[in-house]
Amino acid sequence: MEIPDRTLLDRYLTGRDEAAFGLLVGRYLDQVHATARRVTGNDELARDVAQSTFIRLAQRAALIPRQVPLTSWLHHTTRCLAVDLVRAESRRKKRELDSTLVPTAMDTSPPEPDWSALAPVVDELVDQLPAADRDLVLLRYYRNESHAAIATRLGLTESAARKRAFRAVEKLRILLGKRGLPTTAAALATLLPAHAAPSAPALLAGSVLQATQGVTPILPHFLTTLLHAVNTTQKIALGGSFLLLLAATGYSLAPLPGPANSTTGSAVASLPSGRAGERSASRDHGIRPAPATAQERYERLKAIVAIPISTQRQSEMIGYLEGLPPTLHEETLRDLGSLTTRLDSGLLRLALSSWAKNDPAAAANFIHGQSQRDPWPDSTSVLQDWALADPPAAMAWAIQNHTGEKVSESEDIPASIVIATVARTNLELVPALIDLIPTESDRESLIRRIGYEGSWNPEFIKKMLVVLAPPERDLLLGTLTGYVRMPAEGTENYVRTPAEGAAILKANPGAVEYANPEFLYQSWAKQDLAAARADVDELPPGPLRDRATNGLIQGLSMSDPQQALEFMESHPDLITQNTRDIFISSTKSQPELALRQIPLMDEEDRRISCLATHIGAWLKQDPAAAGKWLEQHPQPPAVTELLPEK
Repeated sequence: MEIPDRTLLDRYLTGRDEAAFGLLVGRYLDQVHATARRVTGNDELARDVAQSTFIRLAQRAALIPRQVPLTSWLHHTTRCLAVDLVRAESRRKKRELDSTLVPTAMDTSPPEPDWSALAPVVDELVDQLPAADRDLVLLRYYRNESHAAIATRLGLTESAARKRAFRAVEKLRILLGKRGLPTTAAALATLLPAHAAPSAPALLAGSVLQATQGVTPILPHFLTTLLHAVNTTQKIALGGSFLLLLAATGYSLAPLPGPANSTTGSAVASLPSGRAGERSASRDHGIRPAPATAQERYERLKAIVAIPISTQRQSEMIGYLEGLPPTLHEETLRDLGSLTTRLDSGLLRLALSSWAKNDPAAAANFIHGQSQRDPWPDSTSVLQDWALADPPAAMAWAIQNHTGEKVSESEDIPASIVIATVARTNLELVPALIDLIPTESDRESLIRRIGYEGSWNPEFIKKMLVVLAPPERDLLLGTLTGYVRMPAEGTENYVRTPAEGAAILKANPGAVEYANPEFLYQSWAKQDLAAARADVDELPPGPLRDRATNGLIQGLSMSDPQQALEFMESHPDLITQNTRDIFISSTKSQPELALRQIPLMDEEDRRISCLATHIGAWLKQDPAAAGKWLEQHPQPPAVTELLPEK
């Protein structure tokens, strides 16, 4: 049975039990790191925030009221620290760099947004939920706990826990809708468990625990003052009263820091020897030569995997790997693969990282063939380290191991991992690496992936636009106009409003080929019809005007078909046959409107077929109105022959 969070906190506070704190880090690191990554949009900043969050937990554990679930406290603290760090970084960059490109501003996500649209705002909105609802969302969809476990934790029936979790996620859906991100509770129930708390980087837990060692927990201020004011005899006499007072106010008591021979030091020294031994092992894993036979090595790994304390388990694994000959890395990975699951793949990531330092090509080849199966991690971390050490070699491997299949913009491809990594440290090398890709379709997939990943990182995109030349530059700009969204507080986005996306396309005609102006202007019409119509009126003849008009008509046809018709009749020079087809197909339920445009169709056979189809549908819906229209608009025999006899 899992040890409750509060029990582990009490162990840490009363005995500085680092193993207990390590269990809390292992339990919540994925959630904390994932929240920080969504808010900062940056891996390095996310690691810093995760470390700061657990340092703050170590400092303020005694100040957390007992009735506040730790998962809620960590989520709120992580988001606040991440927002503060992003703001500080933004201010620093504004002092160092001039902003010269198009500004950013607004959310026009499609009716059913994917995770990329929800990620920038979901943590802020979860934090805005009432405390009871926030706790349920975090437990059910971030921590992925079962309804039965939540019911036990909160003292509810399983049925009540299920109903309350549904109501909580429904409130989150409403908040998202107010931000222009309409979705369903069912979609959220699928997206949140899949994306809200992915695995944190393999070595982050170790760095967090190292950073929190020696941190002194803070007492509530009134108790700190009082404890310093009384002598030892008085402390003993008042001890029972203190504990009762703390219990009444909802706090835990932690010992004050002191020298080795103080009360605190004695308390630590008197802990059971097993716990002290565990802490000692976690600090000094020791390097021992690998066992001589394969069976002995397997048994050693099996014993390491069975260690219940994650920090000690990882420490032992590091010691094993440091004594491992290079020729045994693959054997180690295969043995670990049979002993672990994806839920506990940290040891696999440690072993993979160790192998990659010695032979990145061999490690990448091995993991590339395993990554689609549990419990294997993907090859991202290997490629990132390799790209920093030897960019051309990493890129050559990425090109060789790309399947050639077309992938979505949100799907990682090996080359995009290499480019994104190299761009952080050696931007000038990026064009040469892109030129290594032999096929145009693969280069396009790569640039679109960069556009997707960089759409909420304006500084990165600005740098890429400086080093890229057409057609790659046009492709990147066109891709960016497809990701129009208003960023969450403390974050940024390259294109925030449809107007900004349209401005990019007007200033860069070559980008139109790679963009989706139809969706851009359709979204704009929903937000500000007058501005969208005025913009279309001012566009010069060409592909952008034709496609923008199509988007405008499509948006109007769904929201206000009568306005769409009036626009078409008042701007006949803007209307192409494709535009007319869009309007006609969008107004099947209002045939009287479609019939004002069908006679203008160019192809006679299609015109006759559409007339017969829409008139026939109208006769079924409203025979009297359709009959009256036919009397006023007699149709040729080619049409009437196709109508129902009645």
